[in-house]
Amino acid sequence: MRHLVAIAIGARWQFLVAFVNFGCYYVFGLPFGALLGYKFNLGVQGIWYATLDGSLLQTIIVFVIIGRTNWNKEVTKAL
Repeated sequence: MRHLVAIAIGARWQFLVAFVNFGCYYVFGLPFGALLGYKFNLGVQGIWYATLDGSLLQTIIVFVIIGRTNWNKEVTKAL
């Protein structure tokens, strides 16, 4: 995940990645963790599963963003 964040910082996408991070951990991960941890009685293990799922979701979203990027256009903007 560190390399994906480095790509995002190099492309000046900090704001976009901050929104993705917020959405994956606080909008998805915390409610899902509460659901798994308390509703399905998984306790701390359910909360950890939700945290890992939030991290996986963040990785997938950033991969999609990187994959759909027109890198020739990004190079032109950087120059």
